[in-house]
This record gives sequence, structure tokens and C-alpha cells, in this order.
Amino acid sequence: MDARQNAEQVRQAGQPLRALALLERVVPEARAARTDEGTHLARQVLGFVQAEVGAHREALASFTFGTGSPGLSEPEERRVKEARLVDAVDAIVAASRGRRIVILNEAHHVPQSREFARRLALALRREGFSYFAGETFRPEIVSTTAQGYVTRDSGYYTAEPVYAELVRSVRRAGYTLVPYEAETFLQGGTPAQRINHRERQQAENLVERVFKKDPAARVFIFVRSLGVKSQMEA
Repeated sequence: MDARQNAEQVRQAGQPLRALALLERVVPEARAARTDEGTHLARQVLGFVQAEVGAHREALASFTFGTGSPGLSEPEERRVKEARLVDAVDAIVAASRGRRIVILNEAHHVPQSREFARRLALALRREGFSYFAGETFRPEIVSTTAQGYVTRDSGYYTAEPVYAELVRSVRRAGYTLVPYEAETFLQGGTPAQRINHRERQQAENLVERVFKKDPAARVFIFVRSLGVKSQMEA
């Protein structure tokens, strides 16, 4: 077992501060080993655990996406200059009218994205959305939140306090919680093939668990982000 896996086991056992201490040693070791993929993953996990214990600035410093913008084309620059500032929640709610699915992405180590999701979910609930599908949810999400609170068995990222508050808020608002994470993973193949295999399962789970039972369902899907490196490889 490598140091990162050891830290993960410690975190899953309910000791995030001890896991953080272990991970703070893993990142320099991964850099010294000159393994870009290992360093990328170690920094991402470190950022998440820092966010989980409230070290938000440190999390942002530990893990950043990409290496900078490739620049905008002239039409893109023109559209940016002509754009006007609007409230994001209001804009998404307006765009959702007449539609049945809203998908919002998040960053593992940025709890602010979860607070935005909470505000958006409550606004969408008033528009008739009634299913909240969380990519991080475990199959036990309904039973573990039956008493109104979140446990470690609710989901991988729900241990982070802002995500836990998001779950409590949408449950109180009357949303049906839907787990849809893939249960099997492709061994081997290219990164794109592994991602497509996983996402196909997730789409099938949403169909089986929501739309086959309720063809008129309106669903807010909150997805975990992939690192930019993986997206570029795909």
C-alpha cells in the first residue's frame, strides 16, 4: 500500500487531520519521483482533505486546474466585451424553464461551488425540480439521511461540511436524493475509454432510477469535476 492509499484509509476511518499530515508528505515525494500523474492525483486529494478540515486557502494553493488559458478568438473576445453582469442563479433558473435537466459541475476542493449549488437547488425546487442526483452519493444515501443528517456512509465528498449542508438543505426542501455513480470500472484502455465507460453507466443509472419511474421528472444533477489533465486526454 502506498502512502496516498494509507492516507485514504485513515480519512475513511474518520481521521481527516491525520490523513492531512500523511498527504502533506506524499506530494513532495510524488514530485521527487517525477510522476506527473501521481503528483496530479496526490495534489488533488490533498486539496480535498484540506477543504474538508476548513483549510480553504491552502486547498486552492495545493491544487489548481490547467496551465492557463489558450486565449480567446476575436468573436469570443467580442462576446465577452458585450456581455453584461447578471445573477448566476437567476440566469440558470430562467434558462431552466421548459427544460427537465440542469447539470452543474463542481471542484472537489472548492466548497464555495457547493454553496452555489445549494442556492441554485433551492431556486430550482421552486420551479418544480424534485430530484437531486449527486455523483458522490452512495446507494445508502436515502437511509443514511433519513434522520435529517449526513453520515460517512452517505457519500465520499459529503464528509466535507459545506457538501453536508447542501444535502441537508435539498432534503428539507423536498428533493428526492438519487445516487447514480458507476459501480464497475473499465480496466485498461485509454483515459477516454475509461471515462466513457463510467459516464455511460451513470447515464443508464439516471434513466433506470429516475426517468423510467417518472417520465416527467425534472432533475438537478450535481457532478464531480475531472481534473483538466483527464479532460484534455479525453
